[in-house]
Formats: sequence, structure tokens, C-alpha cells
Amino acid sequence: MAMHGFSSHSGSGGGGGSGPIDYMTDDDYYDKEEGIWQPRDPLPEVIEGDPALMVQMIDALDHKHQYTSGVLSFTKSDTEKLKASGLDAAITDITGGLKEMLFAGIAKEHQHILIVAHTHLDRLELHYVLPRHNYEVDRAWNPAPPGEGKFRQMDALVDMINVRYGLDDPRDPL
Repeated sequence: MAMHGFSSHSGSGGGGGSGPIDYMTDDDYYDKEEGIWQPRDPLPEVIEGDPALMVQMIDALDHKHQYTSGVLSFTKSDTEKLKASGLDAAITDITGGLKEMLFAGIAKEHQHILIVAHTHLDRLELHYVLPRHNYEVDRAWNPAPPGEGKFRQMDALVDMINVRYGLDDPRDPL
């Protein structure tokens, strides 16, 4: 099943772009069950974007909320289904749908995002971060504004992914 979550972090507490980018690209992760840092094996894979450039873009913003981040997460069994259908093509399709939803109405040359795949837990996680700025009109912008609308949009994307790839539905009562 594909599931999505927006992070509650936005840069409003300081720290800039290095926080989310370091989390996404670090060779190690904090294993909550073991209470220790563990190496990621395999290492994170940058799917799209440039981590150093994303840090610079986020750090250059003077908005209170500098970035939006989130993750599309898949179970182990559904990761196997994606692999059987062609994992690289599936990731391209899924991230394409994610960008269409996040950047609706924004020209492609102004769509700035970093997408990193984690598979160290034997399942696929597609982490992303983007600056909260619309460079096309040079204004602050929130791709996930407060309210229920952002959840309806993301639920529709998750439903599309789950149906297209025959994945389990996380909202199925059974």
C-alpha cells in the first residue's frame, strides 16, 4: 500500500535546509527500536534534484516556513509488486504524479524538488522536500496549505498509485 505523510517540520524553528536534506541523504539513520544509529544499507538514492542546491534554495528564503517535506511509503509486499512491474518506471510514474499534484499550475522550469529513495528497511520510501516559494511569481507559496484540501488531494494520488499498481488500500476496512 502506498501511504503519504506531510512532515510537520517547515524550517520555522530555524536550521534551514540542512535538516531535511541531511535526514534524507545521510548514510545512517536512528533506529528507534534499538535506540542506536544504524548504517543505511543500501544507501539513499537521489531520484531527482541536487541536495546542495536545495539547501541553498531553502536557506535563501526569509519566509517563516521555508520548506514542505513528506514521504510516500510502501509496505514490503507492495515494494515487491512495484519491483515486479519495473521499479524504476514505477518510481518515475509515481514521482511524476506527486509533482503534478504539488506543483499544479506552476511551470516546469519553476518546479524545484529533491526526491530521495530509501530502501534500507526492505521497503520503498520516497522522501521529498521543496522550497515554499513560487519562483515564477517570486512569492511565498505553500503546496500543502492548512485544511482538509491537501489531504483530499494526497488521498486521490495515493488511491491512483494503489489502483494502478494493484497495491493494498490503507483505508480498506478489511
